[in-house]
Formats: sequence, structure tokens, C-alpha cells
Amino acid sequence: MNVAGPHRKLVNAAIIAWLGCLAGQTGQTLAAPPDGFAVEQSGPNWGQSVGAVPVGDGRLICWRRDGIAQVLQPNGSWADEPMFDISEEVGSWRDHGLLGLVLDPEFDDTGYVYLLYVVDRHHLLFHGTEKYDSKIDWEFEATIGRVARYTADLMSDSLQVDPASRTILLGSSITNGIPIVHQSHGVGSLVFGTDGSLLISVGDSASYIEVDTGGQVGGGYVDQAMKDGILRKKENVGAFRSQLIDSHCGKVLRLDPQTGEGLPSNPYFREDAPSSPASRTWCLGLRNPFRMSIVPGTGSTDPADGDPGTLLIADVGWNLWEELNFVAGSGTNLGWPMYEGLRPAPGYPNALVENPDAPNPLARDRSCSQSLFHFQDLLVSDSPGDDSLHPNPCATLEFQAEDAHFAGPIFQNGQSGYTGSGFIDYQNPFGDFVRFSVTMDEPAEVTIKVRYALNSTNRPLRLYVNGSGLGLMQFPGTGAWDSWKSSPAIISLQEGVNEIMLQADGLSGPNIDRMDVFINDTTITNVPTFVHARPMIAWYHSQQITLVPGWDEWLPITHGLGEPDCPVEGEPFIGACAAGGTFHQTSAWPAEYSGDYYIADLTGSWIRRLQLDGSGGLEAVHAFDSASGPTTQLFSDPVSGNLVQVRWNKAPFTYRYTKAIPCTGDLDGDGLVDGVDLAILLAQWLDIGTGDLNEDGIVNGRDLAILLGGWGDCN
Repeated sequence: MNVAGPHRKLVNAAIIAWLGCLAGQTGQTLAAPPDGFAVEQSGPNWGQSVGAVPVGDGRLICWRRDGIAQVLQPNGSWADEPMFDISEEVGSWRDHGLLGLVLDPEFDDTGYVYLLYVVDRHHLLFHGTEKYDSKIDWEFEATIGRVARYTADLMSDSLQVDPASRTILLGSSITNGIPIVHQSHGVGSLVFGTDGSLLISVGDSASYIEVDTGGQVGGGYVDQAMKDGILRKKENVGAFRSQLIDSHCGKVLRLDPQTGEGLPSNPYFREDAPSSPASRTWCLGLRNPFRMSIVPGTGSTDPADGDPGTLLIADVGWNLWEELNFVAGSGTNLGWPMYEGLRPAPGYPNALVENPDAPNPLARDRSCSQSLFHFQDLLVSDSPGDDSLHPNPCATLEFQAEDAHFAGPIFQNGQSGYTGSGFIDYQNPFGDFVRFSVTMDEPAEVTIKVRYALNSTNRPLRLYVNGSGLGLMQFPGTGAWDSWKSSPAIISLQEGVNEIMLQADGLSGPNIDRMDVFINDTTITNVPTFVHARPMIAWYHSQQITLVPGWDEWLPITHGLGEPDCPVEGEPFIGACAAGGTFHQTSAWPAEYSGDYYIADLTGSWIRRLQLDGSGGLEAVHAFDSASGPTTQLFSDPVSGNLVQVRWNKAPFTYRYTKAIPCTGDLDGDGLVDGVDLAILLAQWLDIGTGDLNEDGIVNGRDLAILLGGWGDCN
């Protein structure tokens, strides 16, 4: 390790495809930073910088993708020497490199700094042997991601680390690191939980070019990784590594920062293998979680409680959607690759892949050849209750619409996404029906799920079982005629042949693809099952469409930002590379702007302010800066009270509030709370106005008391 020496690697400046995101800017026009805010260049151009962290005394530790970190002094100059230079060890190419750095919560005492990076393959294989050459880099080949801890010299202005202090917490050998088997979706962020646990975000290490269900894919290195032991046989499932509990890929991992082992309070901890991927897994179902944050004030201080705090995770999407996820508990499944944003992901839901860790106990006892559950069997869509059904596929009957009896509807195949040879299209508001015949060996309570598509309006159908009417079955709009969802109902069937009919009841009906019948007493119980935890917000790549989740009674739906029925205030926006953000709490900014979550999009070149309520629900989205440039990190500087934006290949920006913040009660903004302000308040008495200082909707005695309490000079 060369701590002070010059950087020896040639970096291709043309590589700006960061985290699978195109570097081109979108053409939208948004609001500039609000009045009263100044945007200032903060120091020199930091080059291919991916992050910075405040030391707490005015200094910043800035690190680059190539493995070099330097200390920026409060006067804007660099310290005389780098803090560290591990570029010889770091694999810095495409979207890989040193992407995560965090200081120990007790850094002032321990000097510990934790690093998350991809290891250069040549260094991984040969360092310490006669074959090693420090001038050689092996790029575009299989390797691993690593977490290491160093100790900094706290008495040094440059905070130089001691090379001999390196402790590898994850990835000490080629067979126990984070698999890197494609050009993107590798390592991401390091964050300390409220309980002192170390949290690590990791991508799925799958293709961003095609549907990846395993095997050698374009631009990937699976065959090489399998031969080396970087990737185990059971991990050869492509993007479904995100759903495989015993894989580091597509997860947030939770480690003991002293040992690197998983913590016993993790959801899948194994006492016999504390360093296994399963023991380290905290949540799963992520594609490329480049940046994440802890919600302030959440979590326990005791790691045994299994509550490191609520996470906000920005997951970079594939072809359509970016998303921000709210994770309040262990074992949360964020859905990738079956879901992208708030919609099923293209290609993956129907790409059935067996989970090698999920044996099907019914395969031996029934006429069913599925000895392993598919990943799709273990994940169901969101539900408002705890009654989500994970039926065993060996107890599932499938009925295609084209095999049913129907009168009135017509058979069609003009839309994509159906699973048989076509679908049934209702034509008339009354009388049209589809009838399925279901034969049962014995009486049973079952759940039927009718797979359908419908553009927008809810079109309920009347449900009949063996001639008895059971009321209306709801079919809310799916958003498009090629967007398919399932509507469930629980019914009782008798032994023998049963007739299940869906009849139009005034609004015609949806397009129906098939009906699945699940026998309710045969749900999956022998392996972990999941409910999709929908993101708190998702935005579209190529159009100004922004969605937030909602409910139509028991059905998960979406609301478009800016639409009349949307519960979240704001206007739709566009972006293609979620770069995460930070909570910014400071008395240097007006209360309106302090305490909110600021999030950026790299290719969208914007920063937005998200207001959350006390339970973490999203209340409003406000544009903050529309020309922020390619963000790789946002952080809050506790010394200056400024918001700092690290930008790829550009000088960082600092957002500073320049106006004097008026004190409470200074209604005319002259720096004094005096008789003029009192007159303004009294003129609004028992009405709505600026005199409503406690914001309870009326100007009254409570507001007068607040004004009198601040009487005098604001300074």
C-alpha cells in the first residue's frame, strides 16, 4: 500500500456511465434553488469523486473511485498528503471501485475508518506472491467486493492511515467476498446503525443489458467466477441472487464492525456459520442500491434488539423506474427482480427460476414434479393485512380463459403479457360472462386469483359459485391494457365439478387472462416467504411520471404525483439514476427547509426535498435545484450547516442560506417583534393569516402569547 505516493493508474476519463446510468441530461425544466439560497463551488474539482464525509471539526474526508482519499481543510486547501492510497488494490473500472466509506461513531477515540470497494483481480490472485506486479490491473474480469477497516492517525492533519492496521471484515479470500460478475451492480454504501452495527448495500451483480436468470451473459464473467469459487453453484441465478437469502448480492448486510460476522439479531442468522451471507442479510430484493441513509431518531442503541434504525435506500432501476425505499424492519423484501418501482419488472415475473435453498415438501406426495420452489412462489404483492397467501404450487390449479365457457366477451390476443394463447375481452355492460369449471377431489376452502388487465376505471364483476351470488368482485385499473395484476377472492368449493362465473354488472369488464385456484391449507411454511414492500416513491426514466403507493380497500394501487387524488403534495418529475440523499437538520436554514430528506438523481441533475411525517410517511415533494449536475453523494455538514453535493468529475457544490432567518413573531420581517407585528396579528384575530404562529388554523390567544414571548430585537 502506498499511502503518500502519487496515483499510478491510468483512468479512462471517458467512462462516465456511473452505476449503469447514462451521463446525458434530461430536457426537463424545473425550479432553481429557492430564494435565499446560494450555490457555491466548494474547493477544487475532486475528479472521479464518489463521496465525502465531515470529520466534525470543519475538515472533510473526500474519496475517489480509484481508491484515494484526501482531507480538505476548512480553508478549501488539501492536506499535504493523502489520507490513504489503496489504488493498487482497488479495481476501478466501469461502475466499480471504492464506493463506500464511513467513520466509526467513536472516530475521535478509535480513528477507525471503514472502506467498501471492489478488489483488482490481479491483486486478489497474486498479491504477496512472485507473480504479483503492482503495475498490472486486470479489469473486466470476475473478482470480489471487500470491506476493510483501517486506523487513522488522529494527530495528523491529513489523518493518514496506518497500512498495517488493515483488518478485512468481509472478502478476506477469493471465495468469501461479494461476487463481482458483471460491469455494474456491485458495492454501494456503508452506514452505521443507531445500535453501532455496520450496514452495507450491495447490488445484484447481474446484467443490466438483458434478463439475467443465470449463466454466462453478455458483458459478464459468470463462468470465470464459478471456476474460481467467487460464485457458488447455487448463486448462478442471475438477478435472482437478490432473492436468494444465502447470497451477499442484492442486499443490505448487517455486520458486527469488530468481527465482520453477522449479528445474532439478524433475521436469518446461523450460529454454525456467522459469516455466511444468510447470517449477514438484513433486507433483500435490491438491484443497485448505490446510496442509503438512516432516518434520524430511529432505532435502538442495543444491537441485540435487531433495530439499527429505519433505512432510506435509493435503488437504481433498470429500463423504466427509479425508486426510494423505506425499510423499518428486518427481512424486508423490496421485490427486485420481480418488481421495479411500483410495477412488475419487465421480463422477470414470468422467468421462472428455482430457488436452490427452497425444497418443496409436497413434491414427493403429489403428482407434482416441482421439487424446488420458484423464487416467484415465495414473494407476493403487498397486502394491508397479515393474511398474504403463499400457496404451494403443487396445490395450485390454473385455468386459462380460452378454456372457459363464455358468452358476450370475445377472445383476443392483441395486447402483450398474457400467459396462454390469448385473453377474454368483455364487450357489454350487462350479461357478458365467463364461466370456469373446477373439479375438486374433496370439499375445500380456496382462494381464486383472477389475472386481468384494465386501463383505468374500476370494473367490478358479479361472482357466482355453483349458481349462488357472492357479491361483486373488484377489478381496479391496472394502468394499461398490457399491465396484468391479480384480483383475489376466498370461496368454498364442493366435491366434484364446481362452476365459477364472473358476470358483467353495469360497466362491462376487464380483460381476463386466467384464473388460479389455491387450496388454502397448503401454503408454504418450510422456507421464508415474503410480501413485496413497495417503495415510498418511484419516478419514470423517460416521462414525467412519478408514483406513490396507495390502497383501494385490499388492493395495492398507485397515485400519480400531481393528480387530484394523490395523497402526496408535489409535481411529477423524471430521472434515471437515484443517487440517494441525506437528512439535513440545521438552525442555519429556515425551519421550512430543515429536517427534511434531500435526494438527488445523477442523470436527472436535480435535488429534491422530501417531507416525511412522524411515522415516515411521505407528505410532500419539492423541487430544490434543477441544475445540480451529476450527484454521487449528498451530505449535511454539521459545522457550517450547509448541504454539500459531491459531483462526478466536477467541483462539489455547497448550498448555503444567505438571508437572515426572521425570529418567531417578526411578522413584517424588520428584525424586531414590536407594536407593528402586534397590530398585524390583531387585524387577523380569529381568522387565518401570517399571525397564526402555531399553525393551528386560527389566529387567537395562543399566537398572541407566542408573539409576546419573542418581544424585542431578534438579535
